Amino acid sequence: MNDAAAGAPATVIEDRDKTLYWTLSLYVDAANLPADFKQKFDPRRQYDVQRQVFESLRLRNAIEPMFNDIADRERLGVVEDFLLDVEGDHMGEIVQLAIPDVIEWSTEGKRFAAELGVQQPRPLRMRTFWYVHVNGALSYHVSFSYRYQHNAADFYFISLLQKLAAPKEFIRPADGPRGDIDVHTPSPDLFPLHHVEVLKNGKAERFWRFIAERFNRDVVGLFGRVPMSSDRADGKPVKQPGKDYFQSLVRCEPFVETPGLHMPRARSMFVFDDERFVRALLPRSADGESITRTDKVRGNGCGVYPEEVRRRSEQAGEGGCVTLDAALLQSVSEEHLIYFFLAGFNQNIIDFINQEEHEVLDSLDPIYPLEPEHEAESFFVRYANPRAFITFASKLRSLYLGNDYIGTCPYAFLIHVLAMHNEYLVRNYEEAADDLVRQTSGAKDRRREFHAAAERFYAFRKVEYANYYRYRATNVFRYDTEQEVFERLEERRGIQARVDDVERTFANVENFTRDLESRQRQFDTTLFAWIGGVFVFCEIGFLLVEKAGASTPPGAMASFMPDVGLLNFFVLALGLLGGAIAAGTFAWWLWRRL
Repeated sequence: MNDAAAGAPATVIEDRDKTLYWTLSLYVDAANLPADFKQKFDPRRQYDVQRQVFESLRLRNAIEPMFNDIADRERLGVVEDFLLDVEGDHMGEIVQLAIPDVIEWSTEGKRFAAELGVQQPRPLRMRTFWYVHVNGALSYHVSFSYRYQHNAADFYFISLLQKLAAPKEFIRPADGPRGDIDVHTPSPDLFPLHHVEVLKNGKAERFWRFIAERFNRDVVGLFGRVPMSSDRADGKPVKQPGKDYFQSLVRCEPFVETPGLHMPRARSMFVFDDERFVRALLPRSADGESITRTDKVRGNGCGVYPEEVRRRSEQAGEGGCVTLDAALLQSVSEEHLIYFFLAGFNQNIIDFINQEEHEVLDSLDPIYPLEPEHEAESFFVRYANPRAFITFASKLRSLYLGNDYIGTCPYAFLIHVLAMHNEYLVRNYEEAADDLVRQTSGAKDRRREFHAAAERFYAFRKVEYANYYRYRATNVFRYDTEQEVFERLEERRGIQARVDDVERTFANVENFTRDLESRQRQFDTTLFAWIGGVFVFCEIGFLLVEKAGASTPPGAMASFMPDVGLLNFFVLALGLLGGAIAAGTFAWWLWRRL
């Protein structure tokens, strides 16, 4: 058990071994911000803005040179994204997080319950700050640091931190309220959202309500320092009656792993300062030579599935509950527990005890380093899942330098924040393209709608398409390490795959629409040629008949066409028929066009 769980005085010790640095990042789309936000926070006047907003110049002078050490962010002589501070002590404040004595989750058709014993609130140091993105979007970052021990209680607590922003492996109770829920729901019937609380100044609040209140406080301070208009860029009010800034600015989206749940646009970054973790992930033999993780795990039996967990799982059967009591959790050796936890945490799995050897080994494959020669010289290991970027390091100088200002490593943070920006930029681009494709697919077979659809494609190319390529962050990092990590993080998030899929679908529909529009033009040309031909034919016929009547002697005419009135009728009928055909064809064309 950790000191806090054992009842000893709780303290926070920074910059030491076995410390977790967690940054929760919320993304605010540019369209959700006040209409004049982008103008007032233009990168060309960022230094003026940083002078106005609390201690932002101090923050800039400490952190942005470190950004520039590893990345070439300049574009057309300007760095277009920048940091802004919030009001308060830059060293942050102490908050406490409380979790239940029993952690419950569901997976593979069974319920699990880990009995941790009495859990005292855990102290964490917290800092907040802003990041203004190149396209005028804004992100809000809440950084926590926490000293932990290598025991089951702390590992489950850390796993819950990741679950607060990505709560998979949890289902809502069958007798709970129906309908969709999100972090704004007064009583969310989902374990992490309902049971993890923040204690501050004798007050207990659910985690997301606490985050919302801090966001509201800091956004009021930001907008107050640089006065904003009352309307968003999309025309909606920034602060709607009866709602808060957090609810109106931070978009919630369906969380696919948990049906009926909507979560804020948020991503997490974790940095573990832990020498034991690094030795486990980059193992060495007794004589100091590098060995593979596979040899280490199999050689020490660290991936062996706990037999007692297997037995209890089989006894529980489908739909049953598997209880992991304190005695069972304490029976797992520290080395085994570390490997189980690392493998589970990398994949955002709280059910980390319930793993087979191959699952452990697969989950320990990092995004960096990948090559044996890189492993030999590396001093950190990095992983990624769809919603978190994770670094394991020991005595990382950049982490200690950045901790006093942003609560994490600036180098890792820049990778994290640019990848997050690209992800949501791509999602917006994907949605805009999908809306356009749906509108076009529903167009009727009329020339006007084909033309309108083609014009929408032109407009999309001029605005959304151009903005996406204008504002997407490229791989601006100077060094191979950061370049590889950024590239693989984007691959893990599926960013480029989404873009490729959007553009392939978009191009196919656009080409089809333009082809139909071209065919409609050809049809119109042929149709008008037909109408003209009818008129010409009628006119020639009329002239021929009229000429024949004028040049034929009366006697001959009488023998050819005894009734002159019939000739006139024939001429008139021919003209009326041609006119009717032409008028009807034109009317039909006009109806289809409109």
